[in-house]
Amino acid sequence: MHGSPIYTLWWEYLVRAYQSPNITVDRERYEAWGSPKRYLEVDIWSSKSRADAGRVWWKEHGRYLFAEAENRGVELFKSGQKLAVPNDAFCLQIPKGTPATEMIAAIKRLVHENVDASKTSHISTAQEHLSANEIRADAYRRWLKMYDMRFVPGCPNFDSQAEYAKDEEVFSIKFINEVHGTDDYPFTKAGNKSDIYRQLWKARKLVENVARGQFPSVS
Repeated sequence: MHGSPIYTLWWEYLVRAYQSPNITVDRERYEAWGSPKRYLEVDIWSSKSRADAGRVWWKEHGRYLFAEAENRGVELFKSGQKLAVPNDAFCLQIPKGTPATEMIAAIKRLVHENVDASKTSHISTAQEHLSANEIRADAYRRWLKMYDMRFVPGCPNFDSQAEYAKDEEVFSIKFINEVHGTDDYPFTKAGNKSDIYRQLWKARKLVENVARGQFPSVS
């Protein structure tokens, strides 16, 4: 599940954060993520522009930010070396010549016995990591689309739609109707409208959190 499309979602939200003039991105936090100029050049209304920019970002930055070292924190100590065991690790002594099947079984048992059940024995070596074990990608993409349905000054090819938005923070019912071709859909009914605004609030919260360096939290 943790392939590049999941990590690219973080990048997608960061694009929106950079393109929203009333949201400040912590540039020190994202120094290794590429130039802000690249984010401002992305046309969020063009799937080709987003896909092309996403591929370039992943090649230049993403795969290094989210990659893990092959040893994943495992070190080899040889005879005669002084060994200091940190609090978050434990060491195993494996005699040379131990059959692989026996060694694997012993390691599994010792890891199970010595690792706190509430913690993972995996040591992350990636520069970046996601703060949740599971991400419902469809939900985060839906919130991303919701956020795009607002007026974000500076986004290429959006100026022609600006007349439909009351201001940069107001969800345009007329615009969403036209985009989805559902002019007769009762978006203006109180229940539907409140639900839209609630989803938009979540979307904006995500973008704000990403600007500070937090993903995928919606709190």
